[in-house]
Amino acid sequence: MSNIKVSIDRIVIEYRDVYWTFFNPFKQNICDYYGIKEYIGKTGFKYHLHIREYPDHYFHISYQPYHEPKSMKHTLRIETHPDPLEYFQPILDGLKVNQVQGAEEAETKGETSSDYISCPPLETEDGKEKSPSLWAIYSLCF
Repeated sequence: MSNIKVSIDRIVIEYRDVYWTFFNPFKQNICDYYGIKEYIGKTGFKYHLHIREYPDHYFHISYQPYHEPKSMKHTLRIETHPDPLEYFQPILDGLKVNQVQGAEEAETKGETSSDYISCPPLETEDGKEKSPSLWAIYSLCF
C-alpha cells in the first residue's frame, strides 16, 4: 500500500446565501474582463460562467441551483483544477472582500454574517473556530 498515489483533478468551493446584489456586478465584471458571456443551464445551476484561459486553466462559476426557492440570495459554486488557483486570484479576492464586507455590515446591523455570504466554520489546530477564506479552505483540503 505504500505505492499509492493520489491526484486531485478539481476543487469545488460553495458559498451559501450570496446576494443577487453581489452576484450581478461580480458576474458583469468577470464577463467584461475575460470577454465571456454567461449561459443559463436547464438543470443543476441556473447561471454559469466558464473561463478557459489556457487548455489547462479553467475556472467555472455557477449560481442559483434550480432546486432552491426564489430568493434574494443563493448558492455560488466555484470549480477549478487546483493548479491554476493562483492565476484566478483576482476573482478569489473579490469573493473574499465580499465575505469580509458582509460580516462587517452584519455586525453593524446586529445580524449574523451568514445573512450575507457564508461557508461552514473551520476549526484551527487549537480547537478555535474561524471564518474560512478561500485559501484557508484550499490549504486545509490539501
